[in-house]
Amino acid sequence: MQSAIKEGEQVMLTSGIFGTVTELNDDRLSIEIAPGVVVDVARGAIGSVVPTKEPDEELVEEEPYDEYEEPTDGDAESEKN
Repeated sequence: MQSAIKEGEQVMLTSGIFGTVTELNDDRLSIEIAPGVVVDVARGAIGSVVPTKEPDEELVEEEPYDEYEEPTDGDAESEKN
């Protein structure tokens, strides 16, 4: 698996850190783990390649959750008692 890795792929290291392959060398890979943060790791540190999402998968936007609800008149009366 380590020999089939390509630049630009998302990977998970054996330590559980996720990142993007930015450079390939013989026995090392450069992985960007945060914007502008690149670490060099041994090829053996790659736990798995993260599957990419299919382009036809649609993201469904949900209504934002509003945990605060205005009290109704009935609620206001019960709070007074």
